[in-house]
Amino acid sequence: MAIIRKVQRIKSFGVYSDFRWTPELPVFNRYNLLYGWNYSGKTTLSRVFRCFELKQPHPDFMGAEIKLETEDGKTHESPTYGDGLTLRVFNGDFIRENLSFDDGSTNPILILGQEDIHKQRDLERKKLERERRQTALERKREEVKAIADALEAAKTTRARDIKKTLFLPDYDKTRFGQQINVVSRDVEKYMLSDAEFRRAMTTSLSSDKKPFLARKTFLPTTPFILADKAKHLLERIVTAKTIMRLADNPEIEEWVKSGRSLHKDSDICEFCGSVLPSDLLNKLAGHFSADYEDLMNDLTLFIQEVEQAASEYLALEDEARFYPEFSLKYASLKTRLEDLLLQRKKTLETLIESLRDKQVKAFSEVQCPLVEDVSDKIRDVIASINLLIDDHNRRTEEFGQLKEDAISLLEKHYAAQFVSEQDFDMKLRSISDLESTIATATADLNGLSGEIVELELEVGRAAKGAEQINFYLRGYFGKEDLQLTATPDKRFHIIRQGIAAKNLSEGEKTAIAFAHFIARLAEKGTDISKTIVVIDDPISSLDANHLFNTVALIRTTLGDCHQLFMSTHNFEFFNLLRDWLSDLEKPSKTLPHKDLKKWRAFLIERYSISQSVIREIPRELILFKSEYHYLFSILHQFTSLTEVDFAQLFNLPNITRRYMEAFGGIMIPSHAGLQKKMEKLFPNAVERERVWKFINHYSHNTSVTRSLTVPDTSECKAVLACCLEAVKRWNKEHYDALVEAIT
Repeated sequence: MAIIRKVQRIKSFGVYSDFRWTPELPVFNRYNLLYGWNYSGKTTLSRVFRCFELKQPHPDFMGAEIKLETEDGKTHESPTYGDGLTLRVFNGDFIRENLSFDDGSTNPILILGQEDIHKQRDLERKKLERERRQTALERKREEVKAIADALEAAKTTRARDIKKTLFLPDYDKTRFGQQINVVSRDVEKYMLSDAEFRRAMTTSLSSDKKPFLARKTFLPTTPFILADKAKHLLERIVTAKTIMRLADNPEIEEWVKSGRSLHKDSDICEFCGSVLPSDLLNKLAGHFSADYEDLMNDLTLFIQEVEQAASEYLALEDEARFYPEFSLKYASLKTRLEDLLLQRKKTLETLIESLRDKQVKAFSEVQCPLVEDVSDKIRDVIASINLLIDDHNRRTEEFGQLKEDAISLLEKHYAAQFVSEQDFDMKLRSISDLESTIATATADLNGLSGEIVELELEVGRAAKGAEQINFYLRGYFGKEDLQLTATPDKRFHIIRQGIAAKNLSEGEKTAIAFAHFIARLAEKGTDISKTIVVIDDPISSLDANHLFNTVALIRTTLGDCHQLFMSTHNFEFFNLLRDWLSDLEKPSKTLPHKDLKKWRAFLIERYSISQSVIREIPRELILFKSEYHYLFSILHQFTSLTEVDFAQLFNLPNITRRYMEAFGGIMIPSHAGLQKKMEKLFPNAVERERVWKFINHYSHNTSVTRSLTVPDTSECKAVLACCLEAVKRWNKEHYDALVEAIT
């Protein structure tokens, strides 16, 4: 079987949104050491390899594209993942799938083995499922009850409202429910319009029976006829021996006319006492001729006739005598009729004024005014009033039946309104559907309970391999610090120094998981010489002795594997692995790292939020046994670069912070935390604030917008210059030694 040389392509797989193996990147060797900080992409790369172990895509990245190249030139890619590769991967996914810790009991329980774990998890899942189904079933029953109770409560409330509104003392929910049954087949049919509702409500609330009303009759004199007659009188001119002074002065003429009778048998003026001229009375008799007198008499009689017509009026009942449903319309008609009668009266009064004017203008023609005759309109309004009176009288005649009919209409209207507002039919269907679901769920629940009983019997199967795991744990810790003992139910208790191990640390859990991984290789009959093994961070929070033991365990148990990949974020662990591999083949000036034949080291870096890269390990991480030198070399080299790429800007704040924390820890051990050391390292407040913002804000911002807030190159160089100057200012000899070491 050939070893893996390249990961040619990773696309849409977590932080590897579009990774390609670059031509300048050295290929993998038999032993491969991968170093990277947390969240750089190490675990994601191990998941890529695990897809080839399981021959299936990762469930979180179903559409990912992966392609590996082996030394025989063949490619192995998704979605088939190819044949001829035997891989075993240790990572967080392996731990989750093969170990189950129960820390909640007095004696912590461990279940080992994927088959037992699957059964235990299946049992727990089924129990949880049974509990969930029982809860869901009860919730369904409560839901049915809630819907039914809400409908009944709503019916009760609405029936009580109807009882109060329609003044029905015996009205209740049962009667209202009967109306709901009637209207639910065709709700719209029983919904009343606003006008229909008002009429029905008014009728239903009528408290007494009104008396019959007489129809109205009114035959007034037509203004057009009177105006025609008046026109003839106004156009008549008196024939006489006109005295122009009197004709030109109507008031004097009227005065003289009245005074003639006072001087019938006298020749003395009753006004001034002077003797009247002998021919004055004869002249006045000629002026006020018989024709004149006839006109005056005709005018007087006709004025009386018009005045009589103007006084004609129709007496109307008060609207209170009508039923409430008719009173508003009657009041409107009454007002309309009164307005028309007033308009007619004013028209006739205008005609009277013209006739009176004619009485003083007998010797000239007077213009007849225009007359608007509203007689037809008056008759129409009276006809409408009579129709309303007919309705009123009919209402009186049918009073009892109409009231009952109105109440029935309103009951059905309220019921239809209730069905519509409450989504009554939908809720009834919901209740029916829920009851059907409850019946099915009850049957399923009984079946599930039977499955649980059978599975509980199977879970008691004996666990195997405790002795082998304990052997590897002794190698891991260098003593019998942590051991497994079989329980009566054939699972494992975890014992630490003879007593139950409570509150296992992450390091202890990882140690048990890694020991099980190695033991499992032997249990499954794996030919280690034909197996590619991938180990992702097998240590967590372990002290230096444990790190030595872990490296020794890897060297002795996995050293003969076909190909080995080891990734870590712990620089001390990286150094121990590097020392072991360097014994196989040590880099030198004549044999650069990229030309090694047995092993190779790589650096995994986070290039951006969505992209990690694999690159050749920097020489500083191979030559020096300290990450401190490597960090310094990056900062020092960056200040002299003329061009930078995004990856450098993206990681620079975090690199700067890690280096300054290390430098501060070395030089100022009396203060805890970098922030408290900033005043000593950066006496200038402005410079201190600038550096702190750079290393604190940009190195902690992990949101998607992180890539949009990376500082520009000039800002990076300015901050790094401040930091390096601070190192030089604090200890120039130390600074010069670092520069000499990296150059």
